[in-house]
Amino acid sequence: MFDTIHEPDVMTHMPFLIRDGDGKHVLLYCRSGPADFDAATQSRRWKLWVALEDDQPRRLETGLSNDLAECAPTAWHDATGWHVTIIAGGAPDNPLYHLYRMDGPDLDRLSQPVAIQATRAGFVFGDRLVHADPENLIHVRQPWGDFAIELPGAFIYRVSYRADAPNKLLISGQWQTETDVFAIEYDVATGEQHLLESDGLPAYKCTILGDQVLYAQRIGEHFENRQINASGALSRHPINTIVRRQPGQV
Repeated sequence: MFDTIHEPDVMTHMPFLIRDGDGKHVLLYCRSGPADFDAATQSRRWKLWVALEDDQPRRLETGLSNDLAECAPTAWHDATGWHVTIIAGGAPDNPLYHLYRMDGPDLDRLSQPVAIQATRAGFVFGDRLVHADPENLIHVRQPWGDFAIELPGAFIYRVSYRADAPNKLLISGQWQTETDVFAIEYDVATGEQHLLESDGLPAYKCTILGDQVLYAQRIGEHFENRQINASGALSRHPINTIVRRQPGQV
């Protein structure tokens, strides 16, 4: 199913891999065609797409304005149906980004998006709301206790989670003093943290489901020239970079 998402001159990004109620793979991702690239600003407008295991990729309509970029999808599926969150924003007249949530009995019957939080990175999973400041800090809100995790000296570009292990956050960004990007897996239950590399490269904005790993590989001159790539070999390197802080802790 992953090969079908690639087309000439089309960029793909921000994968999120999950299984549906029948155990089949569902890939949510973002897509940008040639008409979505603004040469003046060197930026792309992304839109939400879905690829099902037994079907062709298609646009997943959100009802949001066409001027908005849609990125960073996450989802979970339970007895009530599908729950999808995305980050969207960047309109010329209102560049602010928000975390949005949509719910429905299936992916073709989702509710209108509801803005949850002003942020450029984050998600909702069940009772857990996660959102990030552009620099250093990720906030985790949950009924059984809020906390924050700090990545000193980092720009934070995406925060998601493993669909098969929701306590494991997947954090991608860039160190402020370096040009290289990074990907980190952080377990909110144990505090364990690992730097993730795929095929010798940072597993940037990756998704992990069992032994399957997809990440956004840079393929061109511009930073956002990326395509989703299936990992040949994922390596984890233990680190001690992230600092966990309780509310009010300096």
